[in-house]
Amino acid sequence: MLAFSNVAATHPLTRRTQIQRPTSPSATLPRPTIPAMNRWQDRISIDPTICHGTACIKGTRVMVSVILDNLAAGETPESVVKSYPSLKPDDVRAAMAYAAALAREETIPLAPAPAPGRA
Repeated sequence: MLAFSNVAATHPLTRRTQIQRPTSPSATLPRPTIPAMNRWQDRISIDPTICHGTACIKGTRVMVSVILDNLAAGETPESVVKSYPSLKPDDVRAAMAYAAALAREETIPLAPAPAPGRA
């Protein structure tokens, strides 16, 4: 029988690092900062009187779905900003962060893949 315990201890991809804990109860670890793109709430609004309540970039009528559709079609964030002069690069990043937040919360069931050999 092979023993794998030494492999895990010596292989660099499986080596675990120790997390340093504060030595005194009053010491605290610094809190991680949230990157600006994760603060999509600062740039996106949902107002029933604007675009029928769909998510839009604040102060505009540019819907988040339009930004995401453009990105999904292969447009670059820079070209989206150029196409919609009221947008800033941070607005496009906020739209992507908003989509990521939705994807973490909700999934859409996918059709099962066909069996191998059947199309």
